[in-house]
Formats: sequence, structure tokens, C-alpha cells
Amino acid sequence: MTIQDTHTYLDFMLDKTQSGFISPEEKDMALHRAQMAVFDIFYSEVVENQFVHTALNPFKKSVIRDATATPLGVVTLPSDYLYATRITRNAYNNVTRLTSYRDVKVYKQDEINDALNSQVRPVTVDYPIVEETGGFSLQLYPKLPNTVQINYVSLPDKCRFNYTQVGRVITYNPTGSVNLLWADTYCNIIMNKALETLGVNLNDPALVQYTQGKTMASLNSKDKL
Repeated sequence: MTIQDTHTYLDFMLDKTQSGFISPEEKDMALHRAQMAVFDIFYSEVVENQFVHTALNPFKKSVIRDATATPLGVVTLPSDYLYATRITRNAYNNVTRLTSYRDVKVYKQDEINDALNSQVRPVTVDYPIVEETGGFSLQLYPKLPNTVQINYVSLPDKCRFNYTQVGRVITYNPTGSVNLLWADTYCNIIMNKALETLGVNLNDPALVQYTQGKTMASLNSKDKL
């Protein structure tokens, strides 16, 4: 669904209320706030249950990172990184000419010392571990150059309706526009959630009540769609 489609739906609903004019920028802001609110609902499942709902599929990404030499073992994360779903060490064996893949376990700062001293699972270059250090980096142990693949959930990009305006006529320009990445089903939830915000701004209780009902019905369905 393009950003033009989402704005067309908002315009249709807002025209029904005839409560006032909302600029494209205000609609974009409401849509972003709405998508972040919906994103937080599904993301909470990732944190609590280690389960990535299908709604977040557009935000699943994968990158390969080399631990830098200075400082040793530090892995720089992408700027849109939010949560690692899996970290894997990829190593090519020159003898067997095969690439091995090993899961890298992630530890919190208060767990790292016990993990480093473990005799059951010694930390080696072939079996590294990772410490969550906060910010946009991870600390790899042992502190040596290594290569890891990071599968992660990214933050949603802010949507943008790019346009030109002559007088009161607004013409959509797809170049420079940024669409919502969600599947259409979830775009519908986000649009209704955005209309809640816009309805409050317009002091339109009927619109707020209607869209709140639509949003809650969708989010409270058996498995959140």
C-alpha cells in the first residue's frame, strides 16, 4: 500500500467529518505515531516470548558484520537496529572448503563474567559469545576479529507523502515519498489508529470513537491477525 493510498483513506474519512483541514505533514506524523504504537504491541511479544509475529516480517533484516580490530571484538550495529533475533558465526574452512554456522549466545552485562568463566562451554574463536553493551554495538568474546551474521528487527521508517502544491491543489509525487512497509491488513489498523489522533486534534469524538473501536477489534482478534 502506497503512502498515497493511506492519505486517500484518511482524506475520505476526514471529509466525512468535515471538521477541518489536515496537512499532508500532519497526516504523516499521525501515521508514524500510529505505526509506532502498533509496532510496540507486536514488539512486546518479541521481548516477552522471543516470538516475532508475522506482522513484523517487513522489519526482519540480516547483515554480516566483521568485529573491528580497534577496539577489539566490537561489532557495529545498523542504525535501524532494535533487537537481535539471532546472531551466527560464519566461518569458512580452507581445508574442507565449507562454511560452518554456529549460533552465538547473547549475554547481558551482569551475566558476562559467569559466561566467560564457564568450563562447560569455554569461549573460543570458534564458539564466541556476545555481550549487550547498549547503543549501536555489541562486544564479541574472545576480543578478536571475527565475522558474525546478525538477524534483527528494525525500527519502522517514518512515512512521507511527497507532493507539490499549486494554490490549493496538492499533487502526489511518488519520487521521494516513503510508504508504510506493513502488509495491507496492518496498514488498515495503522490508518484507523492515525485517525484516532487526528480526530482528537479536530475535536471530533464521533471519529475517535469509531476508529478506536475498529482498532481495538483488530488488535484483540484471536491472534492479532
